[in-house]
Amino acid sequence: MKHSVITLLFIVLSSVGYAQKTTLTLNDVYAANELIFYGLDFSNFRLVEPDRINEGEEIKDVQFPGWNLFVVNEIPMSKMEKWFKKLKVRYYPAAVNIINNNVSEKDVVVRLPFHSDINQAQKSILNYEKPTNPNTKIGMVVSVEYFQKKPLEASAYVIFFDISNGAIISSEKIITKDVGNAQGMMVYWGQSCMFFIKTYYDKFYSKGL
Repeated sequence: MKHSVITLLFIVLSSVGYAQKTTLTLNDVYAANELIFYGLDFSNFRLVEPDRINEGEEIKDVQFPGWNLFVVNEIPMSKMEKWFKKLKVRYYPAAVNIINNNVSEKDVVVRLPFHSDINQAQKSILNYEKPTNPNTKIGMVVSVEYFQKKPLEASAYVIFFDISNGAIISSEKIITKDVGNAQGMMVYWGQSCMFFIKTYYDKFYSKGL
């Protein structure tokens, strides 16, 4: 698979200005033995593709869960454990499924370029349902910002957060031009979702190990 040029924007965020604060830092993320991966959050997502302006319901009901399934099939938790140097990475999709199901389908597809705000992602995370295991402190989620057909581009925030109160510990915004080679939205944009995580690991996380 050929990799096109990847544009990376590195954003270091403190908890100042958020609704919640945390004493956890990126050092705590590295030191943790366990991590909970929440999946892909599409609550602040837009598909910039005018030809699909009436397909918001199908994208919400079919593609959102499909893209999540694509990512965990391509990057299973065993691979996440190896990348992030954890004894255990647990996949907990329930919280993201709930919030993705509440997205308004009329807002999913737009005609013009879209940009969300990290505070919107923080607001969504504050509403996540808590997992049953209280011993795991660190959550990870990919808050997908947009897929844009012309020019070809996909953007997301890769976020670590404090599970106890939802406060963001750190975030990196990744913009990529990598998409799947197959026909169909599932693989076409699912490949970009996979590269959000892979690129984050290669360019940022691995540098701190």
